[in-house]
Amino acid sequence: MKNLLFVCSRNRLRSPTAEQVFSSYDGIEVCSAGLDRDADHPVTPELLRWADLIFVMERRHRRKLQTAFRASLNGKRIICLEIPDDYGFMEPALVRLLEAKVPRFLPVAVRASRGPVISRAVLEDAAGVARIHVDAWQAAYAGILSNEYLAAQSLARREAYWQKAIALAECELLLARIHRKIVGWVAFGRCRDAGAPPGRAEIWALYVAPSSWSQGVGRALCREARSSLAGQGYRSLSLWVLADNARAIRFYVAAGFLPDPSGIKQISMGGKSLKELRYVAAVEG
Repeated sequence: MKNLLFVCSRNRLRSPTAEQVFSSYDGIEVCSAGLDRDADHPVTPELLRWADLIFVMERRHRRKLQTAFRASLNGKRIICLEIPDDYGFMEPALVRLLEAKVPRFLPVAVRASRGPVISRAVLEDAAGVARIHVDAWQAAYAGILSNEYLAAQSLARREAYWQKAIALAECELLLARIHRKIVGWVAFGRCRDAGAPPGRAEIWALYVAPSSWSQGVGRALCREARSSLAGQGYRSLSLWVLADNARAIRFYVAAGFLPDPSGIKQISMGGKSLKELRYVAAVEG
């Protein structure tokens, strides 16, 4: 087991993103800290002694470590990732940079394939489903909904909702796991739209942990959902997506969904009026 420590200035954006991204890897333990006095989780001699590999975001971080903590470093290697302070927490561009730069420094066993394993949810999974529900909402709807509304999303309420939904089997719920950690889920079942044509199913919701965006998790979930629906005799599939959610629309179009000209509605969310669009596809598309 290798211990990895990621260090930035205040431990609010870059290093906690790295901690979240790599916490799902087998064979390593991950922590993050900051060098500034007001860091949320400050660097300590104990952390440095614990770490087998130390990653810093900028060269100035390495210099500061070597100056302030020389005795605790004991000659340990400090790897500079050359990632400037230009990114938000879990911003996809930052996640991609980290995933491009860090793995080559990890043991070969840790770098093994991380393709998702798909399974059906059970009651004990409600907390993990709720965590992704909140995290993905906050990342995907930033700039669409207010920061105050997104920050107020309740993990406890989401967990209670999913405990009930799983217990009552209100929909099918498939999970994607990487190294046993839930990284995404898709809920689907009968189409809930009034006047839906015979043989129409619906993706009720699909969310992926921001740290696992653009890694094929959503595609794997969508593929498994369609396979399950095909086996039940469904022929077509619909979903609703916010018109302002360009990333999600690109994903669904790439998966074969097309806009339904008759599927446009206004909804109220977070004190805003938002447009939702319906997209449709063949189940066996």
